[in-house]
Amino acid sequence: MEIDCKIVAPGKIPRQSPDKIKTDKGDAIKLERLLRSGDLESIHVPAEEEEVVRDYLRSRAILRLDLGRNRQRSRAPRFMKNSK
Repeated sequence: MEIDCKIVAPGKIPRQSPDKIKTDKGDAIKLERLLRSGDLESIHVPAEEEEVVRDYLRSRAILRLDLGRNRQRSRAPRFMKNSK
């Protein structure tokens, strides 16, 4: 027996209007309708290799931002001297 299990981020569940009455049964029916219509987008759990690449790219982006900020800081005293 194979069961298709999907994990959905709560923020990705579409909402039509603020529900005034919230019950487990009502939520289950709503989720079932959204699942059948294909409106639910399941999350993707990255493999370890993907996570390593993402960490590397994230670190690289942070370093590039830091480099730009440090360049601006090092140039600021020169610009302040010349502006007087």
